[in-house]
Amino acid sequence: AALLRPPTADELACVLQPGGEGCDDVHVTIVEGVGVMGIRPGISTMDDVESLFPDLQPDIDGGTAHYPAQGMSFTWCADDPRRAIISLWLQPPFPGRTTQGLVLGTGTIEQVKQIYRPSSGYRTVFGETRWKELHDRTRFHIPSGEMGGSPDPGERVVRIDLVQPDGITNRTCD
Repeated sequence: AALLRPPTADELACVLQPGGEGCDDVHVTIVEGVGVMGIRPGISTMDDVESLFPDLQPDIDGGTAHYPAQGMSFTWCADDPRRAIISLWLQPPFPGRTTQGLVLGTGTIEQVKQIYRPSSGYRTVFGETRWKELHDRTRFHIPSGEMGGSPDPGERVVRIDLVQPDGITNRTCD
């Protein structure tokens, strides 16, 4: 958790304006199973997110705040007055890189397998989207594929989710 910290000025600038000048080599550290930019599912609230991004206006959909231009979404239980974050979703153009070096949007499912090894608690789930999962706290999404098929090793990771320790991820928190 020592790597979980607020973003530097350069990182924040590249989150706010992805692809901006000087952002090609700037990556925000995604701490697997813990959080990103000081935001921790299960601990942080939307007040923490709003204080980090005071000038951004999210699209609110029930218990989810979407920041589409930044590639971020934060979810809380719809009936929670504190709006405690239960999960966060990161996708391009968010400039993220995991502590193990997997770059969001360019890292492949083969790299997920090599870095995190299926024997360390990952499983493949088929449905609307396929993903690899680490200890039910970090999810690596790749594009939808054929039901029951195997993903192409070169498929790129298009979203990384971090969820709170108890694994509740739906907005109704049932």
